Amino acid sequence: MIIALLHVLFLARSMTAGLVLTGACETDTDCMGARGEGWCCAKWNPGSTLSVCKKLGVVRDMCHTTVEAVPYPFDGIRQFWRCPCGESLECVPITSETSIGRCGGSDATVTKRGNVTAVETLYEQLRQLIFVEQLEITGLNSDPESGISR
Repeated sequence: MIIALLHVLFLARSMTAGLVLTGACETDTDCMGARGEGWCCAKWNPGSTLSVCKKLGVVRDMCHTTVEAVPYPFDGIRQFWRCPCGESLECVPITSETSIGRCGGSDATVTKRGNVTAVETLYEQLRQLIFVEQLEITGLNSDPESGISR
């Protein structure tokens, strides 16, 4: 009986062990000192108070347009969970109504992170689908012969 109780206590203890995060930081300078250029200190996720070192955005990475107003490196606490776009890139809004964008610029083809062709294709298909849905809702889909909404 005592052995079973000890086993249960051991399992309970191991299941409640805390999450260990490495790379916690307070400023961009902390990250640059620990990991080098190209890192910033940003919130772990949108609702978090914990900041961690993250890489600067590369082409097609999601970004927040208001982040661009904060200098890099920044010696304060960033309020957003995304780092600014990397050198020679800017955050281009996805639409005029949003502050969410994607990193891009004149040399945008140089620094892609991985193979994004399939993702770009899916993103374009999704964008077209949303556009067609909006037209159907407003009643502007007017090519019944081809079945294509414009």
